[in-house]
Amino acid sequence: MATARLGRGRAPRLGALAAGLVLSGLAVAGPRAPAGASALRSPVSISFVTPNTGWELDSSYCLAARPGIPCLSLWRTSDAGRHWRSLRVPALVTFPTYQLSAANAPFTGLSISFANARDGWIYGWYAVNTSTSAVPALWSTHNGGASWSRPNLARLGVKYAVLDVAAAQGVVHLMAWHTGSSVSIWSSTVGADRWRLTSTAPLSTPAGGSTLTGAFTLRAHVGWAVIGNDRGVSGAARLTSTGRWVPWSAPCASVGDSYVVPVALSASELAVVCTIGGYGAFSNGPTPPGALNGAQWLYLSGNGGTSFRAISALRLGLYVGPVSFPPGFPLMPNDHTLLVPSAQLQATSGVGVLLMSSDAGQSWSVVFRGDAFTSFSALEPVTPRVAYAIVSDGSITYLIATSSAGASWRRVPGPA
Repeated sequence: MATARLGRGRAPRLGALAAGLVLSGLAVAGPRAPAGASALRSPVSISFVTPNTGWELDSSYCLAARPGIPCLSLWRTSDAGRHWRSLRVPALVTFPTYQLSAANAPFTGLSISFANARDGWIYGWYAVNTSTSAVPALWSTHNGGASWSRPNLARLGVKYAVLDVAAAQGVVHLMAWHTGSSVSIWSSTVGADRWRLTSTAPLSTPAGGSTLTGAFTLRAHVGWAVIGNDRGVSGAARLTSTGRWVPWSAPCASVGDSYVVPVALSASELAVVCTIGGYGAFSNGPTPPGALNGAQWLYLSGNGGTSFRAISALRLGLYVGPVSFPPGFPLMPNDHTLLVPSAQLQATSGVGVLLMSSDAGQSWSVVFRGDAFTSFSALEPVTPRVAYAIVSDGSITYLIATSSAGASWRRVPGPA
């Protein structure tokens, strides 16, 4: 977002539970080792294909080899996180030979995505040393993570970073920087690693602003893709029934072009939350009556994203701090229920919460209350009722899960 998913960067599993695609994950912060800790594993990216079966990409401290320096590890669970089994990671990332800078932990540009129990991908970017530009990363497995192979990205024209990887209906799609200042999309059958360019026009990158992110939303044989940053969506595409990605108008462009990833309620129904005015508080089209710049509104489409209609403003008067949408949020089992993270509760200091609304954002209840400085970096929907999320409380990062469509959450034990 899906985070690089933003990484995502991660795509939601297809089902009635619809959520915004994970961003690329390029800005996910690494863990900080607490004093006296012998080891600490922190989830960087997750991917679940059933309520019980999933993978967790971890940044862990290799104290024996390089004290205080994070390494990467990969784990699989078959019982909803009660037990975890260690898997191999690609050889290039088994030892911390590269870091971006003293202020950025390594591996923050890597995400994981699985299409089924056998076929998956680790993707994103890395840097060999502090003086080297970002190198695009992609590894694939077709045996559940037991072994990995690396496609030749240079031959495809990919550079800098892979922004998102997502699969549906036996086809996997890859979004990445292409030769020149543009982003393109490649596709392959899930088990083949035979990538072909499937975008009819390159996606334009922003002229400035924060780090570029990108995300897919897939539903059955259709899909949508966006790229952009804090200045809004700079490029958008739609997947046709013939398997080609064609230009598409960004959902919030007419009311200010804030960066949003559409939520697919069905193959034809989409939902987004638009910020009125967007970047620069400018709107070049009609806004809902009485809408104020900076207000966040729920919009719905019933024609596959050709047009959207305003539903209601999100009324969050009891909460301070902006409502943000990390990879996977807002979780929306239907067009009236939303689950969003808020910066903190009113009259408290840095207590992050998850808020749920069952009336299109008119009233809210707290469904998860964190500790000081809690943040939510990604959400992975699996079924209409089951989802997992990555939560950070200061120096500790962990998983939580819901089996009630977001109404209640439990902490998931991490790998031992």
